Amino acid sequence: MSSTNRSDSRDNHIADYYVTPPLDIQEFLDAFLANHENLDLSTFTILDPCAWGNPYEEWEEEEIEVFPAGTRIVRIKKTREEHPMSYPLVLECYHPKRLITNDIRPDSPAQFHEDFITYDIKSSFDMIITNPPFNLALPIIEKALDILPIGGYCIMLLRLNFFGSKARKKFFETHMPIETYVHHKRISFAKGTTDSVEYMHCVWKKGDYPPYTKLFLI
Repeated sequence: MSSTNRSDSRDNHIADYYVTPPLDIQEFLDAFLANHENLDLSTFTILDPCAWGNPYEEWEEEEIEVFPAGTRIVRIKKTREEHPMSYPLVLECYHPKRLITNDIRPDSPAQFHEDFITYDIKSSFDMIITNPPFNLALPIIEKALDILPIGGYCIMLLRLNFFGSKARKKFFETHMPIETYVHHKRISFAKGTTDSVEYMHCVWKKGDYPPYTKLFLI
């Protein structure tokens, strides 16, 4: 694993850090499972490769008196908010057979701290689900589909405009998701505010790539 690649991935990951509201995840899972009554998540081994969840620290610069040298600028820790691993928090309610969490950031409470894109994964999963960093979403989806067995589910929270890209057109021509769940309300990734774009949960089933995706509004 290249340390340069790992550093770039970590930087992109941190820059794209947004906490997914658990209620929006619950809303999607309820709709998805209603459409797949034969699925029993209690038999599933599930991986969240970008589990997030960390003690998020905010810093501010403050001028203080330092005797006898006079004033100086120091960085003061102002707040510390605990952000849960949103998908694992909700998935635990479905009692999966095994739930594995990973995040590239060492301060995450995830079980593993690997670069999902480059790490050589030997384990087998029935489902890989996450909110990927937008700048790394496509390679994360490609890696998930690569390591899943035939019939395994890859589920990603993405911006609705993820479909509207020339760079991703070739991928969708051969890897169309079986279902797309569009959230009718804009998701609030920060307290008291909503994002300026719409979001969707895309569902891929490895080996089943239809010419069109089924669209659900939730």
